[in-house]
Order: sequence, then structure tokens, then C-alpha cells
Amino acid sequence: QSHGCGALWSVSWRSAERQARIAEGGGIEAIVMGMKRHKNVLTVQDQGCIVLHEVSSLSSHGARVCQAGGIEAIVAGMTSHLGTSRLQENGCSALWNFTVDYAETSERVSEAGGIEAVVAGMGSHL
Repeated sequence: QSHGCGALWSVSWRSAERQARIAEGGGIEAIVMGMKRHKNVLTVQDQGCIVLHEVSSLSSHGARVCQAGGIEAIVAGMTSHLGTSRLQENGCSALWNFTVDYAETSERVSEAGGIEAVVAGMGSHL
């Protein structure tokens, strides 16, 4: 799962076309499912947050990540791995994409416990 997420991140980086192919090909749902099934595996959570951040940088894909339960998966990963600064950073970056200029997804981040996850992550790395 972690290598699959890593591969999807590598091909999606700065490419709207490849991000669209990942979204249209069921990649978002596969990433979220992997994160949900492997909640305690740090590398899956970290790589999942990275690729969801990249793919959600396009607003249409952000909505798809939300529909797949991606926000909840990111929050769960951050909560499960509070002591890992890299995961906290990647989780915050992914959640940031959902809150910039999108009222609907900002509300979803709040409802999913995203505010608390970000604050807890920040607090554990003071």
C-alpha cells in the first residue's frame, strides 16, 4: 500500500493530466481504502496523505477525495501517529487543500475532527 501510494504521488506530482487519470481510474478510492485498512501503518498513512494532498490540489478532485472519505482517513492517520512530525506535516498540507477557498470542504474538515487533529499535531511538536 505504501509503495502504491508513493508511486501514485510520483506520477501525480505537478501534472493535472495524471492527477485526473488517478482520480478517474479509482486511485483516490484505493488510497483512502488503504489508509482505512492500514490505520496503524505509518508509511501507508504518510504516503497516503502526500498523494491525497497532490491530487486534491485541483478542486474537482478535492470533492472526490471528500466523497471517498479522504478527510476522515487523513484525520485518523494524524491522530494515530501524533509523534511523527512528517506525517503531521503531510496531513496538515492535505487538509489545507480542503480549506482554501472551499466552504463545503472546510466544513467537512471541521466535522471530521480536522481542527483538533491539527492542533494536537502542532502541540506534540513544540
